[in-house]
Amino acid sequence: MIEGQIAHYQITAKLGQGGMGEVYRALDTKLDREVAIKVLPESVSKDEERLTRFAREAKTLAKLNHPNIASIYGLEQQGESQALVLELIEGVDLSERLKQGALPLDETLEICRQIAEALEAAHDKGIIHRDLKPGNIRILDEGQVKVLDFGLAKALTEESDSSLTISGLDSPTITDAFTKPGVILGTAGYMSPEQARGKKVDQQTDVWAFGCVLHECLTGKRAFQGEDITDTLATIIKGDVDWKLIPASTPVSLILLLRKCLAKDRRSRLQNIADARLDLLQALEADVLLATEREVSPEVKRGIPISVFMISLGLVFLATWFGISLLDPEPTQEPTISEVGQDTSKQPPAKLHRVSHFLSRESGRLVSLALSPDDRQLVYQLSGGGPLRRYWLESGLDEAIAGTDGGNSPFFSSDGKSFGFWGRDKSPRQLWIIKEEGDAPKLVLEEGGVKGASWNNDNLIVYAKAGRGLYIVDIETGDSQQITEVSSEEDSHCWPQWLPDGKHILFMRAMKEDDPNSWDAVALNTETNERVIVERDCTYARYAQPGNLFYVVQGDLYVKRIDLATLSVEGEQQRIRSSVQTTADRQAFFDISHQGTLVVGPGKDETAEVTAKLKWLRLDQPH
Repeated sequence: MIEGQIAHYQITAKLGQGGMGEVYRALDTKLDREVAIKVLPESVSKDEERLTRFAREAKTLAKLNHPNIASIYGLEQQGESQALVLELIEGVDLSERLKQGALPLDETLEICRQIAEALEAAHDKGIIHRDLKPGNIRILDEGQVKVLDFGLAKALTEESDSSLTISGLDSPTITDAFTKPGVILGTAGYMSPEQARGKKVDQQTDVWAFGCVLHECLTGKRAFQGEDITDTLATIIKGDVDWKLIPASTPVSLILLLRKCLAKDRRSRLQNIADARLDLLQALEADVLLATEREVSPEVKRGIPISVFMISLGLVFLATWFGISLLDPEPTQEPTISEVGQDTSKQPPAKLHRVSHFLSRESGRLVSLALSPDDRQLVYQLSGGGPLRRYWLESGLDEAIAGTDGGNSPFFSSDGKSFGFWGRDKSPRQLWIIKEEGDAPKLVLEEGGVKGASWNNDNLIVYAKAGRGLYIVDIETGDSQQITEVSSEEDSHCWPQWLPDGKHILFMRAMKEDDPNSWDAVALNTETNERVIVERDCTYARYAQPGNLFYVVQGDLYVKRIDLATLSVEGEQQRIRSSVQTTADRQAFFDISHQGTLVVGPGKDETAEVTAKLKWLRLDQPH
């Protein structure tokens, strides 16, 4: 406890104590203003070398001059005590506000925007906070945000020792024990994965911590927590955020921003906090535009034109990697699919959600894609012959899949736990499978001219050979047998898909005529060998539960209701999206999960400008 005076600063009250020292209220007797005095830990004050380095760091921090950053006024000594003189910030800690629960959306946007501005100003001068958390964020009565303790985590620690697995330099809040090598200390819940591993940190560490703060503002709960520090660090490194905690009313833009900030792989994480600031600014503008909509009754809201919503979202996504596009530019109201799903006379009609995810890679043309039935992951391939890539929908992590160089045409097993692919740069084509995540690919068979494959619950894969028909292979034995033959009037059978009953296979039949509409969707009964034409003059038909048949006609994506018991379609077709890209073999760039998520690749008119886009739509089924 410090009493009396340090230099010309009169101590008046103790404000608190933390890992970075004791903090006091004091009066600057020369300038007649109140300040905060932070008395440094004894381990710093008595170490001349570290004190010299700290003074050097403090000079750098003193150059920060921003309305959202608490200023450093000076460094003083009183006997053996060393103290920082800081701007006195009144108001309440964000951590105290969050004890009452999640913040309102407009308050979250404004607070986090100011935090992002503070981080951007510091990063522009090469300064990393390293310990961003609600306890270091104070909100003044008039709503202004001040970020405290900028850069002090680095200033108070010893130089890094490359021989240590975990370095004090890259730890967050420092405690009295911070001199112990190999110990991670402080507020673990806001540490980045690289920080938790004791690796070198950079501006993206602050981006991660910013994401943790944003998550906590939206949910009222920490993004990562455990019973102790070890559990918390394990969750940060290996676990994931509980995305279900995010309120359903949260704008898509904020969810996307959060995913970018909390990507464990720094290559996939938001690179610059300035982009977050822009996102939040645009979200604030969109929030103003939607204020009227929030005030009207639910009955009136359902009739509001989608154009109002789309204008606001256009602002939100303008300067991000992520974007939103109107599903179909013609409708003036939110599109619905009235004939899809269960009995719509008793149930509300299914609705097509707004685009909820958007992935854009900087190079490469999209070649193929497959969405897992359980909605967890997307496997896709870009041009250039590299490995297949996997995108995890919940975490936003995008990664290359080991052992798949040259692979293409991925497809998932019906349970979503395994997937297969063709290729690996050899002729004839080879069928490979990966049964569990992390397994090495297993070779099943070699085949030529393949046009699609599908994997059922009995470990049987149906695949198509160009001009030959459909075949089934047992992945355990590698034995295959032909199940359809191409007739003299037909050109090929392709793009097969097992239906949920496990005995019917949906596939496309191409006729000899050189006409893109001379294709039919056909269902084959594997027990009786009977065929039923499900839909004529369409390409790349895919079934999705419960009772949806998606297909492409002249480049546009449509859906109809289908009765699996009779294999008959009912009602008028509903257009879902225009300009869906297809290959010369009429394979379309879309896939649907069992959960009703539809992933669509770039449209045929977008290819020249957008090299590889993947857009997620969500089809809500009636309850």
